[in-house]
Amino acid sequence: MTDYSAEADQLVNQIVIAIANWSTAVAVASVQWLLSALGQSSEPDLSVIVPVYDRMLAISLLLVGAIALLYIGVAAANYAGHLFGQ
Repeated sequence: MTDYSAEADQLVNQIVIAIANWSTAVAVASVQWLLSALGQSSEPDLSVIVPVYDRMLAISLLLVGAIALLYIGVAAANYAGHLFGQ
């Protein structure tokens, strides 16, 4: 009688190793693409990064504004509560 758990362990290990190898290959290809997109010039080529930077800047400004408004709203509610004795 064969030991199915050992065969199952071996199969799972092979699948996990294949997925890890595939993930590594994708990561290496992505880094190579990024380096080729940046070019070989000695000056920084920010044209690749600018669209992402613009989006992140807009999102961060929206978050800062929302947090500031939330803080102002809480402070105003606390101040109004002190004014009216509540």
